[in-house]
Amino acid sequence: MPNNINKLLKKSSKSKSIIQDTIFFLMYKMKIISKYTAGVMGMDRIYYKLEKKYKKYLDKIKVNDLKPSKSKYIWICWFQGIENAPDIVKKCYESVKKQFGKEKDIIVITDENYNKFIEIPEYIIEKYKKGIITPTHFSDILRLALLVKYGGLWLDATVYCTGNNEIKNWEDTDLFVYRNGWMDMENINMGSWLMYSKSNNKILDETLQLIYIYWKNKNYMMNYFLLHMFFKMVTDKYESDWKKIPYISQMDNHLLSNYLENDEENDNIYNDIVNKTNFHKLTYKSNYNIAKIKKIL
Repeated sequence: MPNNINKLLKKSSKSKSIIQDTIFFLMYKMKIISKYTAGVMGMDRIYYKLEKKYKKYLDKIKVNDLKPSKSKYIWICWFQGIENAPDIVKKCYESVKKQFGKEKDIIVITDENYNKFIEIPEYIIEKYKKGIITPTHFSDILRLALLVKYGGLWLDATVYCTGNNEIKNWEDTDLFVYRNGWMDMENINMGSWLMYSKSNNKILDETLQLIYIYWKNKNYMMNYFLLHMFFKMVTDKYESDWKKIPYISQMDNHLLSNYLENDEENDNIYNDIVNKTNFHKLTYKSNYNIAKIKKIL
């Protein structure tokens, strides 16, 4: 059996969506829909299932009414500690220190220290330790909890920084995330790899509460983008607050990653990329051009 089918079955089995994913996969193979469309249709179906079951809780959730406040924290998470991280993560961390070390308090969250900053429900921690909740999705919970309590800037450990001006445009807002998709029409409407917030933000707080409700009774992940789907439900509720967030697409933030994957070296392309944005979402799983990494990063 081809590897891609094996991967599909394994992924679908975990999320209990084998029938749905098989149908969309066959439609793609028959050239009825594109691979991208198949993925979007699959996520949309999960979104509406979640919305039907969980949106009703938004009228019952009680969030604190404390006044939002600014924060000098930058939060980065690598559960094993930066000293044990891949080289690309270490380079990203050094870039954050270079750009923000003099003006921000940079804190690395690990398995050893997260409970010193926030309180997570015990059933969440138990499911994380049992492997029911993956490290990736546990970090989704941590970023929301940290930002709600303290505010500040969350950066995935694979975010490379080439400047520090962009954040100044967000610091007068209660919340900033990069937008996803075209014309803000998709059910995955944001990127969670960078999140800036004042403390006590109600959008993040209610998103976190929905995730807690989900995991209280579930022992499997319906979709990788669970945080994003609950976030969309909450921003639909607070539509006027969502509209206040600066509309900046995350497309440019992935250009450096694409550039590092190919063999061509072009200083003009690199300079154009870093002039577009200060924050670049990379990955430790990609086969980057090592020579370019040594020259650029």
